[in-house]
Amino acid sequence: MNKNLKTIILKCPNCSANLDITPQMESFACGYCGTQQMVQRSGGTVSLKLIGDAIARVQVGTDRTASELAVRRLRGDLAAVDFVIQREREDSNAKNGGGGYIFCMICCVGAFFLFMQGHEEKFGLISLAAAVIPIVFYRRLKSAARIRFTERMQPLTLNRDRIDSELQRHLALLNNQSHLPGH
Repeated sequence: MNKNLKTIILKCPNCSANLDITPQMESFACGYCGTQQMVQRSGGTVSLKLIGDAIARVQVGTDRTASELAVRRLRGDLAAVDFVIQREREDSNAKNGGGGYIFCMICCVGAFFLFMQGHEEKFGLISLAAAVIPIVFYRRLKSAARIRFTERMQPLTLNRDRIDSELQRHLALLNNQSHLPGH
């Protein structure tokens, strides 16, 4: 070796082989085990660091940033889906309010008075039908409206569950990363 070059002998962190480190070296592969390493110089000391460790630290930081951005986006998505779900419920309640029920009650009361005034059996049956038909019709309309509401809500709730699951996954990643050394 050239006498002007000051070499330092360090041990490979992976296989403990002796390595000759020159001032020009920044990174290299161990000649014995092939492990990629970085030379770190600080305050007059020279040490070796496995490149994989440095990459892992960068990856953790990148993953954390990606999760933080995802959490922000997913919270907004969740709020938007919750808003749509709430509007669907309010719309469904407004459409299926008590108006039909009130109509049925009016028909029943009217049929009762007609039945009470009618002396003929035929008129009594007509009065009974006038009371029952609106109730049956109203119940069928309510049932159909409930089915339509469920059909509209199903994709919304599935989407909400998917967003919430993804949000929980990113929050768990952030929580696990906060327990790592250096965070």
